[in-house]
Amino acid sequence: MRKAWGISIVSLAFGAVFALGCGSDSQGDSTFEVPPVSDPDGGPPVGPVVGDDAALPLDAGDAGSCVPTYVNADAKTLNLLILLDKSSSTIGTKWNAAVASLSAFVADPRSAGVRVGLQFFPRPIDATPACSVGAYAQLRVPFTALPGGASLIQSTLQAASPDGTTTPTYPALAGALLAAANEVAPRAQTDVGAVLLVTDGEPVGPAPLCGGVDPTDPVQIANVASAAFFASTSVRTFVIGLPGVTQATIDRIAAAGGTTKGFLIDGTQVESALTQTLIKVRSAAIPCEYGVPAEVQSGAVSLAYVNVSFQSAPGAARETIPQTTDCTTGGWTYRTSGTSTAIVICPNTCTRLRESAEGKVDVALGCATIIR
Repeated sequence: MRKAWGISIVSLAFGAVFALGCGSDSQGDSTFEVPPVSDPDGGPPVGPVVGDDAALPLDAGDAGSCVPTYVNADAKTLNLLILLDKSSSTIGTKWNAAVASLSAFVADPRSAGVRVGLQFFPRPIDATPACSVGAYAQLRVPFTALPGGASLIQSTLQAASPDGTTTPTYPALAGALLAAANEVAPRAQTDVGAVLLVTDGEPVGPAPLCGGVDPTDPVQIANVASAAFFASTSVRTFVIGLPGVTQATIDRIAAAGGTTKGFLIDGTQVESALTQTLIKVRSAAIPCEYGVPAEVQSGAVSLAYVNVSFQSAPGAARETIPQTTDCTTGGWTYRTSGTSTAIVICPNTCTRLRESAEGKVDVALGCATIIR
């Protein structure tokens, strides 16, 4: 059933349901729903999952004597939607820096393999309601894999100009999150989604309300980011603030969206600072998240006989990373999102593993899971 444009947020005891109503020219009805467990990066850690003991391990020996079978850990593909503020306050240095830095970002060989989409806000003034979430979900550049899609993103950036008279962050972010969720949902076993909001101003418009909500209230915008983050198809929100927006505003949105805090660019050397910040965002956004091997999905191997192995270089000794009950001490855990389960490396351990340019993560099957 199609609905009128709008947003409804229903508060529950342990979260919220974020229902996006979309019109006939949108991507279709979609609902963000709170999952039963939280992401280890954004809430209470997920405890070790003990598998069905009826599923036999590959090697029934004890943990000290068994020989594991190593299978490739398939890293999930990042789908990153860039949501760029093109209000008139960005004219000049800020806009030029954003176009140059984002153009370099998509052309950077280190971004290869990332799928990137692009949307601007505010939209041109037309007959579409200013609060339309679905309109913002219709991307200027649909998700495309880098490096092949870099030229289209670059040409679209270069052809645009900052001419907006408002900063409608609320419907723009909601639409971007909806587009990212719809993109990732069919490939939840292999892909993850994130939105990168780049803005220079406090929220302004659409006035006075969007579906009964004040769209200029940073708390309401943070609620949208939180609902998307805790949805069954989780989408994180990264925020880069150009000169003009406050640290408090971008921190509120970023924290709610699962990325702790925003990145605020000061008024000096905007382009170089933005370029370096985009590198940080890419490092944080590319997931330390891996699909569960087919042997486990089929039930042939129990979750109780899964370990994560790391080699810092070819031929180096393997390190077994323990499963954890508390991601603050590092390790790895499971994350359940809808019907899919993923192996997630905790943030501290992820940072350490990424320091090795030749490092390789494998999943070791057949020996009892080592739990910290």
